[in-house]
Amino acid sequence: MPASEASSSVIGIEVVIVEGPGAGSGRVLDGDGAIAIGRSSRNDIAIDGNLVSRFHARIELSGSVAIVTDLESQNGIELNGTRVASGELRSGDRIKIGEVTIEFRFVEPVEGPSTAVVARERASTELPPRVARSRKNRPDLWETPRPPAIPPLPEELLGRRMGPYRLLEVRGSGGSSVVFLSRHEESDETVAVKVLSTRLSNEEELRLRFAREARLSRDLVHPGIVRFLDAGVTEDGLCYIATEFVEGRSVEEILRDAAPLPVGRAVGWAIDVSEALAFAHSRPIIHRDVKPGNVVIERQSDRARLLDFGLARFLDADGTRLTATGEILGTFQFISPEQLEDTKSADARADVYGLGALLYAMLTGLPPFTGETRFVILQRVLATLPRPVAELRPDVPGWLARIVERALAKDPAARQQTMEEMLGELHAGG
Repeated sequence: MPASEASSSVIGIEVVIVEGPGAGSGRVLDGDGAIAIGRSSRNDIAIDGNLVSRFHARIELSGSVAIVTDLESQNGIELNGTRVASGELRSGDRIKIGEVTIEFRFVEPVEGPSTAVVARERASTELPPRVARSRKNRPDLWETPRPPAIPPLPEELLGRRMGPYRLLEVRGSGGSSVVFLSRHEESDETVAVKVLSTRLSNEEELRLRFAREARLSRDLVHPGIVRFLDAGVTEDGLCYIATEFVEGRSVEEILRDAAPLPVGRAVGWAIDVSEALAFAHSRPIIHRDVKPGNVVIERQSDRARLLDFGLARFLDADGTRLTATGEILGTFQFISPEQLEDTKSADARADVYGLGALLYAMLTGLPPFTGETRFVILQRVLATLPRPVAELRPDVPGWLARIVERALAKDPAARQQTMEEMLGELHAGG
């Protein structure tokens, strides 16, 4: 049955190696998501062979439509004997990657009671014993293991007014805040409003950090930085910051759907972020949390815009210390080693590291470091080197791989020393 004609009741897909190394193994994907295939052990289906690239192909299911895509591999893929860059799949189709042939099938409900459960049981029993279930979109690569999440803001905040802003819908959340798509009641302007979590509004340190972000943001007027509009505290103690609403997607969202990025696009966005950071450093402010989730790509201009200075501080600040002894601020997969050892002492070179980690992710489709626990990630950031860009993505120019690897040096003195230096290297092509 062609995918375009597949029933809307499709609940997953089966992918099984039927010829070549690993025959009999495969994956089941329950619901929308993706299965990655290649030589690297980080793929959902890892296959050996000199003709197989580390990240060779991806099969994606959305609703009742499944697509196979060649990830710009060296030797390509064949769909039913024809070489393709991408193609829509139907049950029984065969995909050839190197010496391996993979058969694709839709998982559909069978007739009878509890059809979804029956279909899943059928999928698990019909597949060979070596077949395992795929985790949708491999979230483990992008999400740092965390302690229990802070309770979300109550749903009754939707529709509530904060200052002149009406909260319309939730657009994102972080460790201590939630971002709402909002509307200015007088001007009818669409804005983004970040509200500090209810439970944390009474914690003085976080209230101070939130107020500091508002103060810093007022000074950061630059095309590459999301524009600050307003800040305030409600009568019941909720802190909020209003910024311009940027129509677009974060780099993290883009990477989840289409990683890795074309080299030219990754470099262009890295230059945009470098320019924004160079301006912030001239104020002088460092960001300290540069990561794919804090970079949004404006849909109309395709420009990268930097947001969330929640961890920023003045480079020469001597004021109240807002970091408790032993507290680590930043996102572990993109944090610099010196921030792990002493957050307060981190300087502008921590942002150089963050930009290098961002560029690494855009070029390879992977964070520099991953792990099953926070401790494992921390240890890898401190003691190991990320896999070379050239190993994961051979088509990346040598000069660009060297820029990334220098920026990710453990010793800040071995990196580019200023954002202007980093920017100059990106413009000059090494």
